[in-house]
Amino acid sequence: SPCDGSPEALTVDYTAKKVYSPGYPARYDNNLNCEWLLEAGAGVRPGFGIQLATLELELDPSYVTNVGECDDFLELFEAPSNPGPSLGRWCGRALKIVKSMATTLTLRFSTNGLYTGRGFVIEYSLIRIGSAECLPGRTTPVHVGRAPLYESFEVKSSENR
Repeated sequence: SPCDGSPEALTVDYTAKKVYSPGYPARYDNNLNCEWLLEAGAGVRPGFGIQLATLELELDPSYVTNVGECDDFLELFEAPSNPGPSLGRWCGRALKIVKSMATTLTLRFSTNGLYTGRGFVIEYSLIRIGSAECLPGRTTPVHVGRAPLYESFEVKSSENR
């Protein structure tokens, strides 16, 4: 189980797959610390990286601590450097698309002891990422038809490829 102290290993390939918060679609539990290790499968073609897209997100935002902080949150790290540099943290209902040239990422889900939410559904796969898309700090809002607004950001890995 990803919440028992051992990260769950997920192989990322060219077919989109999904990862769910524990218990989804029911509300997740308090005091969770869950991790998934996303590793690109063998034979990744040059110019491809990992994309994660939140399809659904309902995490407890901060009502007690400072505005803008997260009581329950998802955080993404470059891995496997236990953990590597944080690539971002999100909570509430902010849907995101994350693209990274890293071939291994760690997704962490942390909850506190107060309120909970329905959780998340994240789709992950390998996609072509052009070098212009991977400039550090580049943020582009994207509308897809009548879908909710996604905040997307791309991260250039520290790995040399």
